[in-house]
Amino acid sequence: MEENVLVIEKDRIGAVYGASAQHVIEAEEEALLAFVDAHGQFMPRNRAETDFDKKQIISYCMIVCENHIFVTHRSKKQTEQRLHNMYSVGVGGHICTDDLGGAGIMEQGMLRELHEEVHISEHAPRRFYGLINDDSTEVGRVHAGVCYVIEAEDFACSVKETDKMTGEWVAISNMREYYEQMEGWSQIFLASYLNVPASR
Repeated sequence: MEENVLVIEKDRIGAVYGASAQHVIEAEEEALLAFVDAHGQFMPRNRAETDFDKKQIISYCMIVCENHIFVTHRSKKQTEQRLHNMYSVGVGGHICTDDLGGAGIMEQGMLRELHEEVHISEHAPRRFYGLINDDSTEVGRVHAGVCYVIEAEDFACSVKETDKMTGEWVAISNMREYYEQMEGWSQIFLASYLNVPASR
């Protein structure tokens, strides 16, 4: 059965949060989640990938511990071909119809995607960080990211799907070695988190 994913009209997002900002857009969490609940709709993922009038809503979590960030490296077995062999500081994915019911759909989807991809405590503290809406890349034109920072305890985080990606803790002081090989959203998120200019 084809996956149905959550999308929002691109113009609607642009009217509220900006059309093509290449950085993490500051937003108020409650207002953004209400915006997603009010304007989100579902459509087949294959159609959404080529519908440039809509944005697929993605949960995107950066996992941190002390002065380290959890970095993943995607293999060629990972679903999104455009991100193969790239490093990422974001763990997450699409919001789908499985996330309906219970808590808000964004929270349900974020927690499902997080725990599908990594071993991490269900009680790990998290904080909302902002919205990525970057139209400068092919991937970014059809996706928008709702960003969270997750705080792991005692570096307790590891990749579940080891056939699709690897994961490692990297000291912030060493992130420069990975930056140029990161996917665009990770560059944007990391630059914002470290309060340095993003070089794209």
